[in-house]
Amino acid sequence: MKLTNERKELYEQLESKILNTKLELYEGDVVNNNKIWIKKECDSLHESHYDYPYLQLLKHYEINSMIKPGKKIFDASSGSAGISLAGIGSELGYDVHIALPAGGEKARENEIVKRGGTIHETDEVSYVNGFMRFTPRFLVSNRDCFFINHSLGSSKTEMNEIALKAFEKIATESLEQIQKYGEKLDYFVPALGNGSTLVGPGRVFKKNEISIKGFEPFQSGLVYDMLYPGKYAEEFGIEPGTLKRHKLPGMSFQQLGKHVPVPTYDFAIKTKLLDDVILLSDSFMNTEYETLTGNKHPAKLPRWDIEQYKDFGRSTNGGIQVCKMLAKSTDGKNYLIIGYDKKNRYDF
Repeated sequence: MKLTNERKELYEQLESKILNTKLELYEGDVVNNNKIWIKKECDSLHESHYDYPYLQLLKHYEINSMIKPGKKIFDASSGSAGISLAGIGSELGYDVHIALPAGGEKARENEIVKRGGTIHETDEVSYVNGFMRFTPRFLVSNRDCFFINHSLGSSKTEMNEIALKAFEKIATESLEQIQKYGEKLDYFVPALGNGSTLVGPGRVFKKNEISIKGFEPFQSGLVYDMLYPGKYAEEFGIEPGTLKRHKLPGMSFQQLGKHVPVPTYDFAIKTKLLDDVILLSDSFMNTEYETLTGNKHPAKLPRWDIEQYKDFGRSTNGGIQVCKMLAKSTDGKNYLIIGYDKKNRYDF
């Protein structure tokens, strides 16, 4: 279906409010003349890196006559993606419904509702693993609802290339922006959630010979265990996922791949896109681990709760700490992280 001039103009207006987010230099101390750059996707229209992917997804489905304004649309999210879909979808005239795990950040729930989204809570204990049980039941009882599915393609084993292509703009913009500072990127350090911000920008960065070192919660260790089979249990004396649910919504969760497919991780490891995984901890996980095992081994891991830099959210602050740790073994290098969201998305 060809978009009317009015719809084209609306999409262009939204796109102009999303693209070209600022690249900011971290102002704190970094050793060995290294620099940390933050791509501020949190300054996008709805303060999330998911704004542009959802805009492109809805545009694609609309052009292909799969949806039209007024239709009920649905997706599952741990929070940040849901906020973007609620905001972008509502502005485009859609009735947005979001599956969200119970027991999460109330701040995220409030932002979804404020933007016109309807929340359907899934099982708190299962966290994002509960989506696979909830989604089929919801779609059967809501046959008029279209499933956006930002994580997967047409089958459960495919990556969503529309979303990944949209995420490439993080890389292309960053490369152009840092050149204006007379610098060259050496490392891309993404948070590991469903793998979209690893693979989307990562494929572009890898072509430019930039090393990719991802980070994920110590509680999970999902991708760490995929990249280094058996190393987690050997190093920490427990199986990945033994500790309680982590406090980094949107990031990896143990057993995810057994319940919700994550072909992005399979792709990243098979193609050697991902060079390394760093585990990220916090004071709560360290205390729980020490109580369980009697040792303080994870205390050497970087912690997301050790510094609150400006108004950035937890995962961005975690990325800063991971880069600071990596900087100890390099000299004069440029590290890039994503400013995923802001502090107002969390119940601090």
